[in-house]
Amino acid sequence: ALVLILVFSVSLRWLPSSGAYAVGQENNLSDRIVHMILPLAVIVTEHLWYYGYMVRNKMLDEVRADYVLLAKAKGMKKSRIMITHCLRNIMPSYIMGGTYVVETVFSYPGIGTLAYESARYKDYNLLMVVSLLSGIIVIVCNMAAQILNERIDPRIRISRQPDIQE
Repeated sequence: ALVLILVFSVSLRWLPSSGAYAVGQENNLSDRIVHMILPLAVIVTEHLWYYGYMVRNKMLDEVRADYVLLAKAKGMKKSRIMITHCLRNIMPSYIMGGTYVVETVFSYPGIGTLAYESARYKDYNLLMVVSLLSGIIVIVCNMAAQILNERIDPRIRISRQPDIQE
């Protein structure tokens, strides 16, 4: 985060270094978007290695599946099998985390900044509320991602149904 601020805000002067908007521009959507570029870049690059690792491991598992062997036997190209079959089945459905530090570094007003300030001034009641709110947001987002994932990939829905015994 600090290197990005140094390069893009101090040296090149392309992007603002902090805040959610410029003074007097609180209703300007384009100004808010420009202020979000650096924090979002930090959040994405922070978790990029993890997603790459997860995609690699899931891809190795998926390549060993029976349908891949069948597709190879039918004569499909390896690149087409990877893109149309394997990659579609392994798309990750999880995001979130690490925003507290980013908000603090970029002086961006949000839940992270509120948590930091409440801890700094020993307002433990507010800190507990922020922690509960963050937990609820994470749980709701995970539930929404699971529902979306089940709609995209019907195999997940089938695997969760109980077996019917005769």
